[in-house]
Amino acid sequence: MNVFRVGQYKSAVETFSRNDMSPAEREESLVWLNTVWGTYKSDVATAREFDASVLQAYADQAPDALRRAGGDPAKMALEARLVTSLKGRFEVEQRLAQITGPDEDAHSFVGVDLDSYLANIDSQQALSSGSRRKIGVIVASGEIVPGEQPPGMVGSDTLAAQLREANFDESVKAVVLRIDSPGGSVFASEVIRREVQALREAGKPVVASMSSLAASGGYYIAMDADRIIASPATLTGSIGVLAIVPLSSARWSESECTPTVSARRRCPASCGSTGRWATRRRTCCSRAFSAHTTISLPRFKGAQATGRSH
Repeated sequence: MNVFRVGQYKSAVETFSRNDMSPAEREESLVWLNTVWGTYKSDVATAREFDASVLQAYADQAPDALRRAGGDPAKMALEARLVTSLKGRFEVEQRLAQITGPDEDAHSFVGVDLDSYLANIDSQQALSSGSRRKIGVIVASGEIVPGEQPPGMVGSDTLAAQLREANFDESVKAVVLRIDSPGGSVFASEVIRREVQALREAGKPVVASMSSLAASGGYYIAMDADRIIASPATLTGSIGVLAIVPLSSARWSESECTPTVSARRRCPASCGSTGRWATRRRTCCSRAFSAHTTISLPRFKGAQATGRSH
């Protein structure tokens, strides 16, 4: 496997180039894992009204604490004050019945099922849809890839069409772009970024709201927003350029075939991967990758500087 990358800390390709964790990957992983763990401890400690060291001890001494609790993790959580009490389903229903009243037909508490609740909410939204001043909420969740894509993926054409619709809808006065993405195609990200830029240029404020993940292309599509909001635990940034070119020499050997390549160009085709041809091919790929990064990285930096300068 031929691996090309720019940046010491762009470790996505290490799955194909190493059988262990590189020092750079270990360093960056510890940084963000410690940040997430620290944020979690702080939030839980504040909510449960105890010191964060209690939660650290809970994690560090889990085997001993579980033995003291007789192998019962629920009891272990109660003793650590992570939960207020332990109740069974019937006890919870009885408590809810005290709050909302008993439902004699259902032999439970008075409540509403999810489908009925959502139907009621949808009806209320339909009745109030006549407002002439709306905030559009558009979700970008999943890997960013070119073209039209179903939910669970961020298709550049799909999301661009939604952003453009919000741009030309006079009742939409601002847009919130909710991002939950590890990134993906730079071309697809650029298509989306330009639609965000067009919204801002049309005078419609754009706020990028980051979920737990807005890395690489997830940041790229956000950088032209008027405001970018992230949580302390959001994993974002991680911009880098990489390429992976597989070797096929082992496959040719297994098939007992001898590859023969004819080409009317200096750089060999992708099927050649043995001997002098492989060396020549790698040299050409390396030169092409260097030429690409010479253009793409300054272009990204320029777009970032422009996007974040307003």
